[in-house]
Amino acid sequence: MKSNFIMCVYGKKGSGKTYFTEYFIKQLNRVIVYDTMRNFDKDFEIIYSIKKFEKLVSEIADNEVIKFRISLRVSQDYFERVNRLLLNLKDFTYVVDEIQVYVTALSIPHYLNVLITESRHFQINQIYITQRPSRIPAIIMANADYLAIFETHLKKDLDTFSTYKYTDTESIRNLKDYEFYFVNLKLKRGGICKI
Repeated sequence: MKSNFIMCVYGKKGSGKTYFTEYFIKQLNRVIVYDTMRNFDKDFEIIYSIKKFEKLVSEIADNEVIKFRISLRVSQDYFERVNRLLLNLKDFTYVVDEIQVYVTALSIPHYLNVLITESRHFQINQIYITQRPSRIPAIIMANADYLAIFETHLKKDLDTFSTYKYTDTESIRNLKDYEFYFVNLKLKRGGICKI
């Protein structure tokens, strides 16, 4: 995988999205997860206070060698504040669990939009996890490099996938346990993979 990537991870509850993401980021040394569902525990420092997070960002902002793995569990009201703070950091991976809580198909918070459209300047990898791909704004998909699509049978979600290039909705509909459909949008191809 290239650095400075954006990946979307889709699938119904319990389909393997979190397991896949944990496995994927396991070897990364600089990770911040906006942990909406409080799923990311293992090997993470859990932060519940926005003040503590702000202090941490100020301490690591100018040091690109400090390692950190943070599960951020602050109120959803702080989402945009966190996104603004992250623009002070470089060379890390940002994961947002259940992104549909913070965006709609037609709206996206300003600083999240800046992260998505200008992240390559900050060396920020981004992973957006959701159960509802139909609720994700087009700007995320327009900038995505990779898709990992887990089991889903909802017509609205399958209809959304049918609009994506290099996806096969029939294959997605028939995914088995521990399978996902992976799309590399830069290489213009996709196929079924196993965890």
